[in-house]
Amino acid sequence: MALRKSTEMPSEFELARTRWLAAHATFQALIDEADARRLGISLARNPADAEGHRTIVARQKAGAYRQLAERRPESATAKLREIEYEIDDRLAEHTAERELFAAAVRREANRIALALQPVHRSACKRIATLLETLGEAIEAERSVRRQFAATAPEPESAYLPAMDPGIGTFAEIESLPWRWRAKARSLRILS
Repeated sequence: MALRKSTEMPSEFELARTRWLAAHATFQALIDEADARRLGISLARNPADAEGHRTIVARQKAGAYRQLAERRPESATAKLREIEYEIDDRLAEHTAERELFAAAVRREANRIALALQPVHRSACKRIATLLETLGEAIEAERSVRRQFAATAPEPESAYLPAMDPGIGTFAEIESLPWRWRAKARSLRILS
């Protein structure tokens, strides 16, 4: 996959990410501002309210807002309401930008997946070939042990231990290879 040259236009994904990051930063700044002002007003009423407040940003900015709330409580409350109204007004825009970015993320992921699909398909075909070869080896090992069990006076021997890995073969319904191949076929990775 080739990297984008600096002279090329930014992709739809990059534009959507830039818009989302800007919209989210603006929205988060408003929320932080409202938190700080709310905490400042609260501190003006009760200084013990600072402990355990949810954001560090609010605690850092709250001191100045506390002073404002102590001097002019109505003004501090009005400014907080104004910011809360702005948050409400921007919520739909924030949500829309988040949804646009989520859609751009899905499209970009699909674009990359489609570019990698031939390599993935080739790797899966190789896995299928190796599973078939492994299944033949498993069946050969089982055949030797069956022959031993049919001809030896005891069913087991330390010189011929059972070495079946327990994954099964394509011929065994519901075995690991059988389920893998069924999934690969249902996804049209294998024919």
